Amino acid sequence: MIMRIFKVFKLSVLFCLFTSLIFAQDNANIQRYLVHLDPVKPGKVADYEKTATAFVKMCKENSYDQGWVTFVTEDNEYNYLSPLKNFAELD
Repeated sequence: MIMRIFKVFKLSVLFCLFTSLIFAQDNANIQRYLVHLDPVKPGKVADYEKTATAFVKMCKENSYDQGWVTFVTEDNEYNYLSPLKNFAELD
């Protein structure tokens, strides 16, 4: 029951974000974000976190800091949010 409420909450937040982009008056002031989701099986959480820690260490060693934010949900879904300057960065 709680998971269903949480998923509905996530969908409503995404809906609000997308509708705010549609009705925006000036696209120059809109901050776009890249969202990456990694669903992790419960038995592999330790391996995933070990790999993610190594990845962050390599990013710091190579001066690659995009300022991303990471958060984890109760169902072992790792979410990464990083700002985009423009859509060309997706290439």
